[in-house]
Amino acid sequence: MRVHLVLTTLLAISSSACATESVVFYLPNLPGIAEFNHTDHSIHGRAIDLLRKLTDAADLQVSFKSAPLARIVANIPREPQACGISIKRGDDNAAAFRWTDPISLQRIVVYERPHSGPYAQNINDLSGKRIGAVRASAAAKKIESLGLVPELTADALSNHRKLLMGRIDFWVSGDLEAQSIIDSKQPVEAFVLDSNTSRIACNLQMPDPIIQRLNQAIYQLRMQGQLTPFGLPALGPTKEP
Repeated sequence: MRVHLVLTTLLAISSSACATESVVFYLPNLPGIAEFNHTDHSIHGRAIDLLRKLTDAADLQVSFKSAPLARIVANIPREPQACGISIKRGDDNAAAFRWTDPISLQRIVVYERPHSGPYAQNINDLSGKRIGAVRASAAAKKIESLGLVPELTADALSNHRKLLMGRIDFWVSGDLEAQSIIDSKQPVEAFVLDSNTSRIACNLQMPDPIIQRLNQAIYQLRMQGQLTPFGLPALGPTKEP
C-alpha cells in the first residue's frame, strides 16, 4: 500500500510538471501574421513563425487557438497554460497577466482613403469623425484616452473593409497588423498616433521557469537579429537581457 501511494504521488508530480511544459497561444486571425484555415486546421504567418522559434528555443510544446482580441483578453485569465499576443500592457491590466520582455515594437497609425477623404494631419482632425478600431486593442485604448469614441469591431479586416466602403472615416491600427491586410496602396497612412512595445501576456499561474525561458529565448532571437522585422533592433554582444 505504501509503495502504491508513493508511486501514485510521483506520477501525479510528474504529470503536473509535464503539464507546465506546454503553452497555448491565443492569437487574432490576421492574414500573413496568424492566418487560421478552419477547413484543414492549418495555421501560418509571421507571428506563428516567431512563436514557434521562441517556444523551440525555450523547449516548450506549443499549440495555437484563434479568437477575437476581446475574447483572448477574457480567456487567458481562465486558462492556466494560456498566453497571447496583441494585448497592450497598461495600468489597467498590468496586474492581470504575467508579461514577458518585449517581442515587437509597432506604431499606432491613423489610416485614410487616399483619394476621397476626409484627410487628417493630427489628432484635432479626428474630432467628430467616425474612427474604426479593434475592440480591446492598443489602438482603441489610445483613441479612447484622447476623449474620442471609436467604432469597435472584432477584427482588423472589418475595419479595412469599412474604411474602403466609406462606412468609417479613419481606421486606427498597429502598423504590423495593418500592413498584413493593406494592398494596392489602399488605404494610406495619415499620421502616426503613438508607438508601443508588444509583450506576451500569460495567465497569472504560469510558472516562473517558463516565463524565464521565454525571456531567454527572446534575448537570443534579438541577439541574432530575428526580431528586427518586428521593430526591435538586434542587441549587441555586450548587452544584458
